[in-house]
Amino acid sequence: MTDSKTVINKKYKNKKAYIKVKGAILNPETMRQFPLDFECRIDTGFDGGILVQNPYKLDAKSIGVEPRITNITLADGSKIPAYVCVAHIQVIDTCSLPLPGKPVVLVMCGSRKGELLGMDALKYCTVLFDGPGQAFTMNV
Repeated sequence: MTDSKTVINKKYKNKKAYIKVKGAILNPETMRQFPLDFECRIDTGFDGGILVQNPYKLDAKSIGVEPRITNITLADGSKIPAYVCVAHIQVIDTCSLPLPGKPVVLVMCGSRKGELLGMDALKYCTVLFDGPGQAFTMNV
């Protein structure tokens, strides 16, 4: 993400790896943006960038970004519809990234509580999980 690596060491929360992520949905034509601020569960089984609830589709539309409909494949192999658009990750935990941030796919689907940080976002980092120690280390 940057030339100098930042190392983040975190303990699991409720037996799962969580990390704070801030960013924005940007409209490149109008330069309007909608801020994003999440505590995401790291999910290496999710191919997308950040999975959020469906109502974020209205937030994207409020700044003139029209999310596209697609199908995503769940762990059981079933496909469900979801809306997608580009978002930019600007802060991971305490590490700020050069603006406009790193682009990821924002997947808006359903109404499940909690956000997921998937492989599209993790491609910018290295994460080492210590399951027995209930901790992880992320190099950003």
